[in-house]
Parts: sequence; C-alpha cells; structure tokens
Amino acid sequence: MEMKTVLISYLISNLICVGVVGALYWQNRRHFKGIGFWLADFVLQFAAILLATLRGIVPDFIAMVVGNGFAIGGTILLYMGLEQFTGKRGTQWHNAILFILFLFVHSYFALISPNLTARNINLAFALFVICAQGAWLLLCKVDIKLRPITRDVGIVFTAYCLVNAGRIAASLTIPSGENFFQSNLYEISAVMAYQMLFIALTFSLFLMVNRRLLMELQEDIAMRQQTEDALRFSEEKFYKAFHSSPDLVAITRLSDGSFVEVNESFSQITGYSRREMLNSSITTLDIWTNLQDRESFIQLLKTEGVVRAAEYKYRTKSGEIRTGLLSAEIIQLENEPYIVSVIHDITEHKHTEAALRESRETLALFINQSPIYTYIKEVTPTQSRVMYASENFADMIGIPGSEMIGKTMEELFPAEFAAKITADDWAVASGKEILNQEEELNGRQYITIKFPLLRTGRVNLLAGYTIDITERKQAEELLRESEERFRQLITSAPDVVFVVDEEGKITFANMEATNLMGYAPDEFIGMAVEKLMPQNIREDHIANPTKYMRDPRTRVMGAQLNLLATHKDGNEIPVDIKISPVNIDGKTHIVAFMRDITMRKQADEKLRESEEKYRLIVETAHEGIWVLDTDGKTSYANTRMAEMLGYKIEDLIGHSLFEFMDDDARKEAEQMLERRRKGVAEQHEFRFRRKDGSPFWAILSTSAIIDSDSKFIGALGMITDITERKQAEEKLIKAKKEAEESETRFRKSLEYSPTPMAVADHMGKMIFLNQNFIATYGYTLQDIPSIDQWMLKAYPDPEYRNFYLQLWKQDSEYAVTNNTATPLREGLVTCKSGEVKTVAILIFFEKDLIIGHFLDISERVRTEGELRTSNETLKTQFNEINTLKETLQEQAIRDPLTGLHNRRYLDETLAHEVARAKRENYPISIMLIDIDRFKNFNDTYGHSTGDEVLKSLSRLLVESIRQGDIACRYGGEEFLIVMVGAHETDVERRAEKIRHDFNELRTRFENQELSATVSIGVSYYPRHGTEIQQVIKNADAAMYQAKQKGRNRVYVWGT
Repeated sequence: MEMKTVLISYLISNLICVGVVGALYWQNRRHFKGIGFWLADFVLQFAAILLATLRGIVPDFIAMVVGNGFAIGGTILLYMGLEQFTGKRGTQWHNAILFILFLFVHSYFALISPNLTARNINLAFALFVICAQGAWLLLCKVDIKLRPITRDVGIVFTAYCLVNAGRIAASLTIPSGENFFQSNLYEISAVMAYQMLFIALTFSLFLMVNRRLLMELQEDIAMRQQTEDALRFSEEKFYKAFHSSPDLVAITRLSDGSFVEVNESFSQITGYSRREMLNSSITTLDIWTNLQDRESFIQLLKTEGVVRAAEYKYRTKSGEIRTGLLSAEIIQLENEPYIVSVIHDITEHKHTEAALRESRETLALFINQSPIYTYIKEVTPTQSRVMYASENFADMIGIPGSEMIGKTMEELFPAEFAAKITADDWAVASGKEILNQEEELNGRQYITIKFPLLRTGRVNLLAGYTIDITERKQAEELLRESEERFRQLITSAPDVVFVVDEEGKITFANMEATNLMGYAPDEFIGMAVEKLMPQNIREDHIANPTKYMRDPRTRVMGAQLNLLATHKDGNEIPVDIKISPVNIDGKTHIVAFMRDITMRKQADEKLRESEEKYRLIVETAHEGIWVLDTDGKTSYANTRMAEMLGYKIEDLIGHSLFEFMDDDARKEAEQMLERRRKGVAEQHEFRFRRKDGSPFWAILSTSAIIDSDSKFIGALGMITDITERKQAEEKLIKAKKEAEESETRFRKSLEYSPTPMAVADHMGKMIFLNQNFIATYGYTLQDIPSIDQWMLKAYPDPEYRNFYLQLWKQDSEYAVTNNTATPLREGLVTCKSGEVKTVAILIFFEKDLIIGHFLDISERVRTEGELRTSNETLKTQFNEINTLKETLQEQAIRDPLTGLHNRRYLDETLAHEVARAKRENYPISIMLIDIDRFKNFNDTYGHSTGDEVLKSLSRLLVESIRQGDIACRYGGEEFLIVMVGAHETDVERRAEKIRHDFNELRTRFENQELSATVSIGVSYYPRHGTEIQQVIKNADAAMYQAKQKGRNRVYVWGT
C-alpha cells in the first residue's frame, strides 16, 4: 500500500472528524469551554495532512515545516482545550518552548540538512510529550467525578504515546529513506495508526461531551427536583406566611383597586370580612383617608415599581383612623398588573412613642428637680470617669452635671477625696456588692449608694446616687441632746411624772410627785393609780387603763374639765394631766404628766375675758394670722390661715411651721425664725405647701412676740395670699425659657441632621443651610440667597425648571391646605460643581418657615438600574439553560443512530405501564426483534451500510405500531416493541407484517441492492409471566426459537 493512498484516506476521515467536532462545537459552544480549541486542532490537523499529501506540489518548507507545525500546534491547542474543559487550566510556557524547538529542529532537518528519519523522530517525540500530558491530565489530574467521563480520551492519548514511542524506536533501528511517499511499512503503519487513533479520538471526545452533558443533566434533574421541592415548600411557607402574617397583606388590581386576595390580619384589623373585600375595591370601601395620597402612591409605584415602608393613614370599617407603614410592589398575573401591598400597623407604636416621650420628659424633670444627686460612671482600676450626672451637682460642687460628663474624679474633687472615690468605684464595679457609706465634703454630710450596672471584659459601669443628710445628722444630734435633757428634765421636772403599768399600778414617780402629793418615793411604787383620785370617781376609773391599752394614744386630760388629785392628807388639788403610751420591755405603759394648776386657774379666768375681745377681730380678718411659739410650733391660727393651707385649725395647732413647706423654704424659714428671736420685724414673699401638695405663695409680714422681761416667746405672722400672681409670673418665665430652648434644639437638630436641609422664610429668602447640604451640593447662602436663585442654579434647563416650578406650586398648595408635608419628589439637581445628582425632596411648612429635606439618592438609583440589568441577563441565561435541559433530556432517552427510544427510557416507562396494567387489568405484549446474521452483514458491507439497515428497520417499526405503543432499540441489532392492551391476534398480525415488510426493503451498496430478514419473539403479560422482566426473557427465548427454526419468522412463546 502506498503512503499517498494512506494519506488520502487519512485526509477524508480527518475531514469527516472535522465535521463531527464542528457539530459538537456548534451545539455546545456556550455550555463548555475549550471545544473551540478542539475544533481548531482538528482544522489544523486536516491542513497538516493536506499539505503532507500535496508534498511535491507545494514548496517543501510549507509541506514539511508548516504542515508538521500545524500538527504540533493543533495538538497543543487540543491539550489547552482539554484543560479548559476539565477546569484544570495551567501555564503553557513549556509547550511554547517545545513548539519553538520543534520548528527549529524540523526546519534544520528539512532545509539545511535534509533527513526524513530525524524529522520523523522529531515529530513523534513532540507528539509523545504533548499526548503524555493529555493522558496524565485526563486519567490522573482531573477531579474524581470527571474521570469516568474522561477515561476513554485518556486511553486514546495513551495509545498515541505508545504509537509515537514505537515510531521513534522503529526510526532508530530501520532508516526511513529520504522519499516520504516511499516510506517503509513501519511508517505507513504508523500513519494508519494515527488515522485510526484520530477517529477514535473524535468519537471519544464526542462521547466525553455527551457523557458530561448526561452527568450535568442528571445533576440538573436532581437540582430541579430539589428546586421543585423547595418551590413547593416555599409556596406552602408563602401561603402560611401570607395568611398568618400579623401585617395586613392584600393583592389588588392596579387598574381599579379591586381586591383579589387578603389575609386574616387585613380582615381583623380593618373590620371587613374577606367576602366583603373580595366583592369590593379599596376605593369603594373608603380605606384611604385621603384619595390624593392614593393617587400619589399609585404614581410613585408606577414610576418606581416598588414602594418601601411609606407611612400612610387608613380607615377601618368602624371609622377608626390608624397609621401603617405601606410597602408595595407591582406584579404580573396572567399578563395583567396587580399590586401586592403589606401594611405594618404602627398605631400602637405611635401611641407608645408619645407615651415614652412623655415618660422620658417626666423622668428628666424628676431627676433634675430631685434633691438626690445621681450619676453613671465608667470605671477602671486607676480611673473613674463620669458618663452621666444630674444637673443639681451644681449645688454640691459648683459644677452642673452636663459639664461633669467625660471628667475624672481628679478633675472634680480634691486629690485625696478623688483617690478614695476611685478606689470605692472600682471595688463596686469589679465586685458584686453594693456600697452604702456616709461621706463628708465641704463641711456637709452625705450618704452614698453605689451598685454595678454593666461588667464586660472592656467596660465596667456603675450607677449611684448621693443624698445630702446634713440636716438629718443635725436633727439626730439635736435628738440625742434632747433625750439627755429629757432624762434630766424628768428627774427634776417641775411637773409630776408617773409611769403606770397595764394593771394600773405606779412603777415610777419623780421628786415633784412627792412634793405635790405628800407620799414618799417608795410609797408610790406598786400603788394603784386610783388612790390618787377623789373617792367619788375611783370605781369608774378602775377599768380605764385596760380600755386605754386597747387604743393607746396621746391624750390631754383637763383641757375642758377641772380634774382633781387627792393629797396624802386628803386635800384635793386642781391639776392638768397629759397621758401617753410608751413601750417598756415589750409591754405598753402609760406615762402621765400632772401639773398643779391652782394659780393658772385663777389667771386663766382673767385672760379668757381679754382673749374673747380680740378673737372676734382675728377670726374675721381677710389675712391669715399665724402665731408660733419659741420652738416654731403653731400656738394659734385663724380661720383664714387654715383655709389658705387647706387644713382645719386644729390640724395646725401644735405642729411646726416647717411641716407646711418644702426643703428650700424650710432653710429660709429657719433664718427668719432666728431673726425673730433677735426681735427683727420684716416683710417678704414666701412659699408654703398646702395640704394637697400644691404651692401657696404669700406676702409674709412677721414680728417677734416679747414678754414683759424682754424675752422672745414666739412670733406673729400676717399672711396675704399672692399665689395667683406668682403662678402667672412663673408661667411667663417658663414659657420664655421653653421658647428659647425650643429654638436652640431646633437649630441643633437642623445643623447636625444627616439629611441635607435648607430653611427659607415665607418670602422665599434662604435663612439656613446645614453642613450636609453645603457638603453635598456645594452651594452656600451667598450662592443661593433665595428659593428663586436655588431654582435657577439647581435646574439650569429652563424647560425642566418650569416643570419643577409647576410641581412645587402644586405640592405647596396641597401641603398648606392639608397641613402636611409635600409628597416626596425625586428629580435631577445640578450641584455647584456641575455634577448632576438624583435627589428626593420633601418640604414642610412650619408657621412662617419653609423647611426642605434634600436627600441624595444617586447611588441608590444607579444600583437599582444595575440590578434590573443583572436580572434581565440572568433571565436570558436561565431560559437558555432550560432549552438546553430539554434538548439533553430528549437526547438522554433517544438512540442517536435510529432516533428510537433507548433502553433507559424503556426501563422507566415500562414500570409505569405494568403498574397501570395491574390496576386496570389489561394485557401487555412484548415483541423482541433481531436482524438475522447482522454481524456478517456488517463485516461484508461495512458499518455504514449496517447503520442504514438499522435506520430502515427503525422507520418501519415506527410506521407499524399504534399510537401509545413503544418501540425502542434494545441493544445492537435488537429492537423491542411494547403494545399496551392489544389483542394477541392483532399483535401477531403486526409482527408478521413487520417481518414481511422488512424483507421487502432494499438497501443500496455500491451497485447492489441488499435485503435482510428479522426473527421476532412474542410474549404476553401476564399470561407468560407475572413479572415483566420474565415476559421479556420469554420473548427473547421465543426469538431464538425463531432463529433455530430457520430465521425470518415469528415465534410466540409457549407454542
């Protein structure tokens, strides 16, 4: 065989392979990377064989160097394509160097020192190196899951390596000569081996792509199943979420607002039943409180496609107006636009916010007005820093709480005192105990309580409060002194003091009792108290101690009665007695104070007449009159005084002046009383506290009461009520202060707002731009002194400016009329730098001010545009994938040669048909068809002719079966037909017709017309087996029976 004949055969087969790979590339160019490199390799290989065939016609350089360069370069491209296909891309420097060396060596032995053997070795070596890389890549380097797919191609590359190694060995032992077309048998055999391997490579690449497609199809099917399951689960979740959502969810038609679906919360909160809403629209039910709000909402929704958390008011069936955050989006259902709306009701939240603000204001007022000093500190072992402090610290250390924030103890207190506070703070913050201790600062006494607030690895916080107890300490000291004086007074008191037990026996009597009553001290002990009473009342008094013990309280005896006590000698003495309960050793005793009032009785009678004259004058006076004793206790108050304070007169008598005032007024009153003791008379304004807790302002004119010995015995006060005047003054001061604070807070809120803001007066003059406005748009008050200047510079295009002016006028009229803000408008604003930004503008009208919010949303608009583009791209890719999936699914169940279903489809479908046949009780017929002596036919006439015979039989089978029957290629030259519910006579008639018609078919081979025959085996389910595989096995056995009986016949199992 000549080399040229082999090359022409190689060229033809190579051209066919180029077509196969080209079709493979066209079908999969978007699905897999690298197939384009394969096609390039096959084209270059074809060009290389073509140039080798034309050797002697084209120049030697082109035929030998360029042609073989095409072969090596194409093989490198094939390897690169395989790397991309398997996802194992690597560097190609070594192959580039190999290619350059190959061209250099080949050029040398082709043009400078011609040597065919050297060129053959050079070509075989280069191919060996590249094919070895390919075999290693496909058999070892690829991922494990791809190896079953790439194994066949890897084996072909390994075969290439073996052929090239053999060619090198043959060239080294048997010289090739110098005429390529007269090469020896080994070279011709090598070229033929290349041809066969090239064909094998083509089909192994084809199979590799299809296997990978099949693998990905299986993965896609599994993923699709998971997606479908997830979709069903998602739909179920959506249904549950829709109907169980606490938010109001509704779907309405965009055109007319008709309801198509609502959830349970929508019905419950609005009060409408689901039936009522589904038969109505959102406008007929009057749910929108303002139809203009709905129109602006619909316009915004049409423009943007979506609305998020916009606050609107809506009306329930009962007429209640509620507030909600409305989110909505336009969706397409059956090619018609609908609105999906979700309303998050915030009515209670709004009420809660208002209550919380009021609570916070009350708490702040309480803290700032309270005499308690409160604080929060951040503490470390070496430092204690103020994070919060109440404003009244100004009373303690001269610094208000707001100025203490951020300062350490060393910056606020003396060094020694600060060090002690810091140590105490760390002990509390790092430990678990609450500190409760008394402290002294600047001559005043305090009690401090501290407790840990927050403890982490980095931050330790404590909170505490301090109370000024200076007055309490002074009172305790006075109490101790008073007790000591009392003990001395009891012993040496001018009045008689008795202590009586529960049985009415005297257990103590002082010296004055002996002096007055005539009994020795020891005679009193154990004496019944009735013995000291006149004889006529002793029997009635015996039960009195027991009654008094049931309801013990202080009582004055003798205030209205002339009581008598009996002296030891029997004489009766007029006395006043005051009794009080006292607990001694856990038992209630009675302490009785008894005074001889013989002389006072006489003086009282004289005074009574004098007092009666003045009492009438005092009681009818318009001013309040208040008389205090030396201790500041009330000894007299007229009716007007009691009315001013809201008490009865008897509620005032004996009570201290200080009980009717707050702490601040008490301090001033102490100073006043001290001046009265010095005889100073004066008049000034003073604040008392009524019984109901309300303040009572008065002009207080006071003077000292001096006895005949120039001794201070009390004070007299004349009180004129000026409460209404003081309240009016306080309201005026408070209103002025609140106005100033409100203006300060307003300016700060604008200045530090994260939103760019501008403020103009009602004449359109710009009066304020915050820092964010200047930073965002570049304009200052000098640049835009008025709204007109802003319009000129922000909207330089006249047409666009006129449009915005009309919109501004319309929105302003709406906002002023409805006492609300303008609708949120988005537009293009030109900055001072010339940059154009997308801005959302919201305008408020507050008294004589126009307040504008100018939010830069350029970045959001750009992101939304990119997102829409990405979504469209993903949708296109998803559609392409679905189309490819459908194609692959069809290829997976079809035989590529005959177009009939394959065995995989048969296995899946037959199981369903058998199950249905069992349920519905109908038969299934199986025909197994085999072409007689097909192997000999293939060997004699070639596989292509055999393929035509297989295709002819396939077409005949499709034409011969009924609709719903299944014809498939069972394997090789075997075919199987499944006929469902067919009568056995009809099955056998059709089998005979197939046998006859196939025998009549002719296949052309060269100048001959060839025919073939088939043997058919028939078996029936369930007559020939209750399992379908057994029925197929019986049909197969019947088919072999037909062959044994002479072929070209139909045989039914069991006949």
